[in-house]
Amino acid sequence: MESIGETLAALPADTRVIEYPDRPELTEENLATIATKSGLQLLDLSGCSGLKDGALASLTKLKSLRILRLSRAAIGDVAIGHLARLTSLEVLELNDNDEITDDGVSLLAGLPALKELRLGGCDAVTDRGIEHLAQVATLQLVDLSYCPRISPAGIKNLLQGCPKLSDLILHHTTIGEEITDVLGEGAALEHVDLRNCPRLSAQARTALRTRYANIQFQLDP
Repeated sequence: MESIGETLAALPADTRVIEYPDRPELTEENLATIATKSGLQLLDLSGCSGLKDGALASLTKLKSLRILRLSRAAIGDVAIGHLARLTSLEVLELNDNDEITDDGVSLLAGLPALKELRLGGCDAVTDRGIEHLAQVATLQLVDLSYCPRISPAGIKNLLQGCPKLSDLILHHTTIGEEITDVLGEGAALEHVDLRNCPRLSAQARTALRTRYANIQFQLDP
């Protein structure tokens, strides 16, 4: 059976999709090989938790990369510094990387084409990091589920800075009834997920449905 390295080396330079999720044995050398695929547009390394932050530096050569999946990859702010150089990125999935902090999130503000950002489970992220995300006017979807340190004030900043934001995922957070007034800042909002938010009362959930008939909500009964 071919090794991962042999399989990757055999791929042509114009390969557009590489998916290697849940392969903790993936090495820095393997990433260097992936970085030679100049036509790559989608790379899935979700669950590849054996990589060190510095190993991702080689990926900065992938100038055509549009979609990058790195959920559960045990990466932190140093890795984000490398990813921030991928200026063609449109979709970046970073769920469940609890070493990512506001400092790392702030580096993403320089991604000019970013449309979808998933930070679910990055529980060190606070409103300070969200303030930087509000500079990414191209954002259309943001996932902040399982981020207990995000407040309605942070969401307000995000909505004010991201006029194209249509999908907001906030389930399993500490968001409360203050969100009722905040969502009015999102002119493009179409879908909001607020399930399992214990501070959001039944009265507040009813108010959301009544006040924002144009938004499709996912709420507790």
